[in-house]
Amino acid sequence: MWIQSIVSNFFNIAQRYKNEIAIIEQDNIVYFSQLFNMSYSIADMIINIHDNINSIIAVYLPKSSFAIISDIGILMSGNAFMNLDINAPINRIKNILSEIKPKIIITDIKYNIKLSELNINYYHIIYINDIDINSINNTINYIKDRLSSIIDTDIMCLVNTSGSTGKPKAVALTHKNYIDFYEWATSNFDFKRYDIIGSQSPIFFDHFNFELCLLMIKGVKICIIPESMMAYPIKLLEYIKNKNVSFIFWVPFLLATISNLDLLNNIKLTSLKMVWFAGEVLHPKHINYWMSKNSNVKFVNLYGPTECSVDCTYYQINNLIDSDSIPIGKPCRNTNVIIINDNNQETSYDEKGELIIRGSSLAAGYYNNFDQTRISFVQNPLNNSYPEIVYKTGDIVYKRKDGNIMFVGRKDNQIKHMGYRIELGEIEQAALSISFIKNVCVVYNQQEKEIVMFFESANKLESKELWVHLMQLLPKYMLPTKYIQLEKIPTNPNGKIDRNYLANSIKK
Repeated sequence: MWIQSIVSNFFNIAQRYKNEIAIIEQDNIVYFSQLFNMSYSIADMIINIHDNINSIIAVYLPKSSFAIISDIGILMSGNAFMNLDINAPINRIKNILSEIKPKIIITDIKYNIKLSELNINYYHIIYINDIDINSINNTINYIKDRLSSIIDTDIMCLVNTSGSTGKPKAVALTHKNYIDFYEWATSNFDFKRYDIIGSQSPIFFDHFNFELCLLMIKGVKICIIPESMMAYPIKLLEYIKNKNVSFIFWVPFLLATISNLDLLNNIKLTSLKMVWFAGEVLHPKHINYWMSKNSNVKFVNLYGPTECSVDCTYYQINNLIDSDSIPIGKPCRNTNVIIINDNNQETSYDEKGELIIRGSSLAAGYYNNFDQTRISFVQNPLNNSYPEIVYKTGDIVYKRKDGNIMFVGRKDNQIKHMGYRIELGEIEQAALSISFIKNVCVVYNQQEKEIVMFFESANKLESKELWVHLMQLLPKYMLPTKYIQLEKIPTNPNGKIDRNYLANSIKK
């Protein structure tokens, strides 16, 4: 019996649906038979180079059918994949590779020159251009035999954290992490085999790995959304409509942008069944707009750091008024969260504290980084009876009496201004409740002791006008001292507001 059920299921799915579409990539399609044969070829090439299991193999490709083929091939070989960002600075890639030291890198020959800049020689290279399904050395039975020694707590993939200083941390996520999340997701939401997943998540994100699981275990179709369309919301919506996408995971910023531009009046997404979003606070006015245009669509707010494999809490949205805040909800299956104050005591209802995660969603830690693992993955402060590892998120939340958890802000986004402790996220929420404010980002200039608010609006606004509105919503000590109107708030490659860029801009 195989413990590694993700791969074992894929063998069955690929055979059962061999003549059906697995991947849609603009005008190109890949059938399950093609997907299996090419992935098998990749697995064969890996085994011929490195006949071990549970090693890390890197993928240096753009998001594409070839990247999906590579990831599946790596899993079929009994190893773990690590998808890299081809747009990342070469020094960041070098830092990641020097920390992880993968045995093999799968890439396209056109990236040869870029990889040569790394000046490292501890890995082999497999070129995706060399796939030959007619040149196989290892039998299916041999591969199945290799996979029989994989257990569910072995590493399935590494996901590198983004936006941090110094070397990135590679979060080690196991087969069990993803199997458990998949089983929760498919038991709570009506995923069908004929669903078409609109894959917008970057390849180096944990949400992409969940989409990969849906493909391998459920047999759904993955429709790759071209990255270039993120800058053209109207084209993006038309693409989703034309490809009959039924499920999509989006960052809130994109949902807000489409809402602000009122694009759903002319485009009806009739095939869409469910939208997940996570990563940032979304104001109710934006989700209410979406719900008013798509009454049959389920909208779900999820929460979870990379360290807990995809997400650990969720909230399905029903009725909201614009003055509400959207909860991050309640824990997913086999996951629990606790909220503790500065004295390591559990908080009461409506009392703010740091959110701590426990349960099967927790990653194995940071790969090749024991010291950082020991700092972030700690003994449960409420349990002195036996060893129990939990993850400290650094997120400030509180629990309402209905059991739903409300996100307040980052612990490291908490400032002390004029003698008061202030969550910048609270200021942002207040600003977004103003009808003429489209998007907002609040940062703190420590040197000048200034709260700075960047904002988008269709109208040219004076600082005094904004101050008057915010004064009705916030105590005086929380009012921004500086207001900067932008035509468009910048975002990073992940689609999130580029807070670091804005924070650095006010230091110049």
